[in-house]
Amino acid sequence: IDSAVASVLKNDGYDFVIRYYTSLSNQETGKLLKDTEVLRLHNANLKIVSVYQDYGNNISDFTNEKANLHAERAMELAEGLDQPKGSVIYFGVDFSPSSSELNTIVQYFNAVKDKLSGKYRIGVYGTAEVCDLITRDLASHSWLSHNIRNSSTSIEGDPAYILYDSQLKYDIRFYNSIEFDYDTAINDDYGQW
Repeated sequence: IDSAVASVLKNDGYDFVIRYYTSLSNQETGKLLKDTEVLRLHNANLKIVSVYQDYGNNISDFTNEKANLHAERAMELAEGLDQPKGSVIYFGVDFSPSSSELNTIVQYFNAVKDKLSGKYRIGVYGTAEVCDLITRDLASHSWLSHNIRNSSTSIEGDPAYILYDSQLKYDIRFYNSIEFDYDTAINDDYGQW
């Protein structure tokens, strides 16, 4: 995000931007938050929400080995960009795991928690089922996605989403996607810095 876009976002009433931490192999995609962008966003009085995600759209992306690598890389980038200690780094689960895959997701977040414990708080991006499960013991924040399982099924038809949404258990909710994703924060502390 350049300075002009940051100013437009602020003038249009936006308070924060969600930007990515990612692996070295993904850094040239434009996905990776860089120090110059942090400066531009903060100069425009925009907060930043950090999310670590390489792909995150398949269960094979959630091994213990990858959890350790992702947590170390997220910490390295956060420290390099002066993200305050104790702030939140979200980790994206960008698909709807089956019931049998949820244990793998839990193990991934256990490993992430072990690496980040005492340094950064953990957030989870995912479906209602994923957010509800991970925020029980492993994450302090959740960012509720749309219904990823079946794009032909509306959110209004997903009972788990309806329940999680109605109880306002999340900190950020995915709202809409046109040119870029729109998200809404519902708490004062949604992991921004």
